[in-house]
Amino acid sequence: MKYSLCSAAIFAFASSLNSPLASNQLSTPSDVPKFVQFPASSEIFEIENSSSLLNAIKSEEEQGAIAKTYLAKYLQIEEADILLTSSVTTSNGVANIHFAPTLNGLQVVNSVGNVNIDQNGNVLGVSTSWIPKEVEVKKKDSLTGEQFSATEALKIVANRLNISFDDSRLVQSASFAGTDAVDISGFSNFGAVEVTEKLYRTAENTLEKVYDLAIPLKDNFHNAFVSLSSKEVVGVNDWATHETNVEFKNEPVKRLAKRADFTYNVVGLPNQDFSEGRVIVKNPADIIASPNGWHDDGSGERGTTSGNNVQAQDTQGAARQLPENSSFNFDYPINENQAPVKNWQAGLVNTFYVTNAVHDIAYHYGFDEKSGNFQKDNFQKGGKGNDHVIANTQDGDDTNNANFLSPPDGRSGVMNMYLFTQTNPGRDGDLDNTIVIHELMHGISNRLTGGPNNANCLSNSESGGMGEGWSDALAFILTAKASHTRNDDRTVGAYAVKNRNGIRNYPFSTSLKSNPQTYSDSPEVHNIGEIWANILFEVYWNFVDKSGFSSEFIKDAKSGKGNTDFYQILMDGLKLQPCNPTFVSARDALLQADKARGSKYTCELWKGFSKRGLGPKANSYKNDFELPSVCQGVTTSVIETTTTTSKVATIMETSIEPTLEPTSIEPTIVEPTSETPENTETSVEPTIVEPTSETPENTETSVEPTTVEPTIVKPTLVETTLVEPTSEIPIVTETSVEATPVVTSVVPTTVSQSTPQPNVCAHSVCKRGLPLRKTCNSCVKAVCYYDSYCCRKAWDSRCIFNAKIICGANC
Repeated sequence: MKYSLCSAAIFAFASSLNSPLASNQLSTPSDVPKFVQFPASSEIFEIENSSSLLNAIKSEEEQGAIAKTYLAKYLQIEEADILLTSSVTTSNGVANIHFAPTLNGLQVVNSVGNVNIDQNGNVLGVSTSWIPKEVEVKKKDSLTGEQFSATEALKIVANRLNISFDDSRLVQSASFAGTDAVDISGFSNFGAVEVTEKLYRTAENTLEKVYDLAIPLKDNFHNAFVSLSSKEVVGVNDWATHETNVEFKNEPVKRLAKRADFTYNVVGLPNQDFSEGRVIVKNPADIIASPNGWHDDGSGERGTTSGNNVQAQDTQGAARQLPENSSFNFDYPINENQAPVKNWQAGLVNTFYVTNAVHDIAYHYGFDEKSGNFQKDNFQKGGKGNDHVIANTQDGDDTNNANFLSPPDGRSGVMNMYLFTQTNPGRDGDLDNTIVIHELMHGISNRLTGGPNNANCLSNSESGGMGEGWSDALAFILTAKASHTRNDDRTVGAYAVKNRNGIRNYPFSTSLKSNPQTYSDSPEVHNIGEIWANILFEVYWNFVDKSGFSSEFIKDAKSGKGNTDFYQILMDGLKLQPCNPTFVSARDALLQADKARGSKYTCELWKGFSKRGLGPKANSYKNDFELPSVCQGVTTSVIETTTTTSKVATIMETSIEPTLEPTSIEPTIVEPTSETPENTETSVEPTIVEPTSETPENTETSVEPTTVEPTIVKPTLVETTLVEPTSEIPIVTETSVEATPVVTSVVPTTVSQSTPQPNVCAHSVCKRGLPLRKTCNSCVKAVCYYDSYCCRKAWDSRCIFNAKIICGANC
């Protein structure tokens, strides 16, 4: 079984009350209207260097005024109807300024716009999901029905969502006369319910005046909208998906004088997980990102795992635990033969270390106070403080997962780390750095996309899925080593589940054999994050191949190395992209971010995008493998060595000329032994797709293969020119019919180390949920070597077809 690491948003964590007043409601009833977020349309402008451009450096206020004036003209509306909600600036002065429409003095909660503007005042791009002019506005004096209180609105929502509560405990702080928001206490243990008046754009494209309620519970955080005219719930967004929040008390901790040395026995970055061992790390805090170090939240240093950036606490039991260590020597043993709960201090310290390290590194790439980072004290540098991360380690409310609850700026993010039970004894996710980094990136991507004050900008299926991809990307960025090459596949969560393939269906890979996924595979929600992450992996390696690698992320943040430049462009792109981006708009934001920094990596970006189907004409999940004209004709030569659990092959990719027809060589699949065979095939990577009812014109025609005695083919160097693929890629088979040009192919051969099991159909084996690698024909295994993909889809038609054409194994 594969485990997804997910994100959600939540506004508040536990108070000091002893028992819940409102019960949890783990899923929104299916008949309740969902929150409506309208898609944004985007436009990017070409800005050339010329004397006609505005040259003076603009202040943030001036940038905001220019952007607001531009948006009003762009939409042909009055500036008075535009509300500036936030502004986030990249380190090179490009501002992403966020707006919302207002009518009758009220903000429309689910329509947004943003303008990207450089430091000279030039508009670089605009994206809006603005309300159309013809949408009906229900004015206050025309509302029907009796006016009612915010408390009554809360009762309407609670009854609609089947949430029980104690009516007698509800206390409303004020009325809406003369105030923008009211609080209702007594509903739950997890903070007051905040209520504001807004306008809500319905799915029917009308406007309703509503109460906007933010309702925190233990495992949910509901953002509900109740119409003032109908007293009906018109939309609900649950920002938490099986998330949890653990109650804790703020008991006093002994303050200590400042010390010189802080030591931690941890899985030191860039190590990926505990399987690579632990090291003693001394004084790792960065003085720029963390001026008071990691253990001082502004009230003095604490001899425990709590500070300005994170409070890490063990929550396996009913009460929280923090290790007390007045010497600041956080060195705790691990006994792998014991249950993880016996080693709770070691995992907790590792999460404390990784969370602080990610905070400090991200600070140097633009995730600072103004951008909405997680800090208790913002040192008067902008943004909203009092929102350090609450990291709950070994959380007892779930297993085999992790999550991050990401509210708007000014409210603490909550990270819940769980134990994994695939092994005996189980394993602690806190010792897998890829999982901890993945979760922390959810907080970063949610704060940067749409601005720090809007927690709804990664809320639909595509943008939310892409959030998983950004999180995986930061995991492979921060655990990369100088010894890695583009031929090395990477994973997330391999240690936690004790599986070299990790918790994804495919590894991150530049090989189309190891990971065949393209943009057109992404409509399935579970694929979105993996595909986006792998597209970013392709781009990452293009950056590194061009400009090199540095393991010093803080010292070399401005060094121009490929991996640090990629991280910077990634962070800039998050700031510049629209609310709820698509693959295409996120791609364009990365291109815009690169352009704003001098267009150093234009073709490196396009090569990575186009290789996976996200070329210039890609849209609506239809692949485009074309490169823009400026990047065509670029030749690359890469020697790739790919090793998987079921094959060993060496591939040579040669010049990429997108306008020519292909010559394809069918691969030789070699069953691995304990050592890599001396002679493995060198070939061009094939692309195999599911057959259609009709054979494409001028492509190879599949025939049933004949049995071939296993042989080892000596490596040969094949020079080939690859074509720009279309969305329908021709099927590569053993025999070709006459076509122009003629496609040469070779019958695949297989070297098997074991006799195929008789009468074992791969389909039925997968149906029973058994691991493919242990039971199926070795030849089938060599083709569909990632059993989770086939088994999860009950041995889908793609795997059946691949097995058939390579092995003749008709399942």
